[in-house]
Amino acid sequence: MAFTLAHPGAGPDRIASELRRERWGELVVSASGVYRVLRRHGLSTQLRRTALVAGYAAPYAPPRPPQREPHVRTSRPGVVIGIDCFFVGNLRDLSPVWQITAIDTYS
Repeated sequence: MAFTLAHPGAGPDRIASELRRERWGELVVSASGVYRVLRRHGLSTQLRRTALVAGYAAPYAPPRPPQREPHVRTSRPGVVIGIDCFFVGNLRDLSPVWQITAIDTYS
């Protein structure tokens, strides 16, 4: 789908041949397989692919307010350290894996 959105004018034959290149992961897919994927996503014609890409416009977002001053003040490195942790997942038959991160707030 990434190649299709980057090249909306390419048809299933060209997409299938480009996906065989090393740059796109050397995927071996038939042109009919590519067509089925495009049809499944509603992009089976060049007109629909081009309309999707040409019709996209990012919604308006007002400018962000300036950021506040940091509320943690330190005089030198190593005085205050921020710690965060989160659950990564389970590795096969092992216990849970957590990531613990410590950040020096001076830097």
